[in-house]
Amino acid sequence: MAAPVSALVRSPAAFFSSRMERPGHILPVLILSLTGASTLGAQLLLASMSVIGERLTLSYVSTAFQIEIPAITVAGALVSFGHVFLYWLVFAASFYLLSLPFASTGTFSSVFWLSAWGFVPWALAGVLWLGAMIVSAASVPPPATAAGNSAFVAQVQATQIVETSLLVDHLATAWSLGLWAVLVRTVRDVRWWQAAFAVAPVAAFEIAKVFVL
Repeated sequence: MAAPVSALVRSPAAFFSSRMERPGHILPVLILSLTGASTLGAQLLLASMSVIGERLTLSYVSTAFQIEIPAITVAGALVSFGHVFLYWLVFAASFYLLSLPFASTGTFSSVFWLSAWGFVPWALAGVLWLGAMIVSAASVPPPATAAGNSAFVAQVQATQIVETSLLVDHLATAWSLGLWAVLVRTVRDVRWWQAAFAVAPVAAFEIAKVFVL
């Protein structure tokens, strides 16, 4: 994956143009999987250090070992890993439909598969953030009771190293938006302002996540 990422960094327009006809499927899925895996890893990290208490649990018992985890953690893990795939579909549909009045080329399939490359900055920032969460969690005393779980999670997320990683995440989001604008400009053969128009709702959503949600 290193070579395509290097090409994407050097010249996004040339990268997308060269892959319009054969965008590929395996690497896009791997990119999204890595992006989701970072949030999944953080979810499981915090769950493993929290106290189960009276919460509903799911158990697996074999002759070798026994695993018991909160049921809500399983649901949260599925959401943590899968939400980026929903983003992928919605973002690609937005890029395609909003550029439709201006476009003269480019199929939804091309836009969909190539838009996965816009998540590369998210994936890289996610790996950095997960590393920061691991270091932070190791420096915060784990909760003694279930009542202390929320405070523990808040303390882990409030450390300087995690807050710094979140700033990197904001820069990564700006990079992603730029890649998606280049994607729409190249694949759909539209003007820059039209590409910006197609990406604008996603940009607004990402800004809302930072300042409102």
